[in-house]
Amino acid sequence: MKKMSRRKFIPAAASAAAGAVLTMGNIRKTHAQAKRHSAENPGLPLPKKICPVIDCHLHSPSTSTGKLQQWYPVQTTTEDFVHYLNRCGVDYGVAASVRGVEGKEKNDFIQANRESLALAAQYPNRFIPACLVNGRFPQESVRELIEHRTKHGVFWVGELAGYMTDFTYDTPGFKKIMDTIAEYDMICHIHARTEQIEQLVRDYRQVTFILPHFTPVKKRIFSRIAFVKENKNVYLDISGVSFSRMGILEYAVKEIGADRVLFGSDYTVNDPASVIVRVLNAELPTEIKKHVLFHNAKELIAKYDKAKKFTPFLR
Repeated sequence: MKKMSRRKFIPAAASAAAGAVLTMGNIRKTHAQAKRHSAENPGLPLPKKICPVIDCHLHSPSTSTGKLQQWYPVQTTTEDFVHYLNRCGVDYGVAASVRGVEGKEKNDFIQANRESLALAAQYPNRFIPACLVNGRFPQESVRELIEHRTKHGVFWVGELAGYMTDFTYDTPGFKKIMDTIAEYDMICHIHARTEQIEQLVRDYRQVTFILPHFTPVKKRIFSRIAFVKENKNVYLDISGVSFSRMGILEYAVKEIGADRVLFGSDYTVNDPASVIVRVLNAELPTEIKKHVLFHNAKELIAKYDKAKKFTPFLR
């Protein structure tokens, strides 16, 4: 192999580097082209679909602020959001706008709730809107809960993430919110460490809680599974970074039981397809996989959908 002299090598290397910089400079153009391609391409096939899929943990892009929960924005519009769910094989979902999950002011969660209602109206028979609240604004939060339950038939509260919106779950203000959730028979989907909400779960036995995430710490994962197993009014949503740990899904089903484990992805943060594949490839009977992906959420929704506004389209 003929060696290149230093005099020739340096200009050649500089030219290659310039080409790389040029490519990075066109990354937005390249990304737009890729999105057009993905609109025509359904993507790689997933393992054989065994049932419909309900994703109980979705964060839709904010239509008022453009906020996303993506480190690099790829699904930037409502249309992008829905298209990617289609590609992944997600048929239905419970959705809350990113604005209320992240925003710290009262207008953030109020506007986010309007966006979730609009999403459900724009895509009928597809999305169940969730209602968000903030413990720093109990009066406004209670008003939102009552209006959504009585006027719109909404029964799903959350995912609440107090650590992102500057409130905790042990304040008098949040107690008023929980009292309203209990009075109006609503579901509470709440993000917190297990030790942060143990008393809350025990104080409100009449409320169904959903704890999201297989956490990234082994000790906490096993602690969470044990807590859900012990408390029959609690479900586990399997989203989070550690769902791919081999054996953890099978262990959760074994300990908790197949009827209180729900499919959730945390999309638009995480990829729904990866969680679906993990369920489909799990060392579990097919009937249990169907319960995790569809039947458990469907039955829970049917229980709380008093007006039968959402249950009929879950087939």
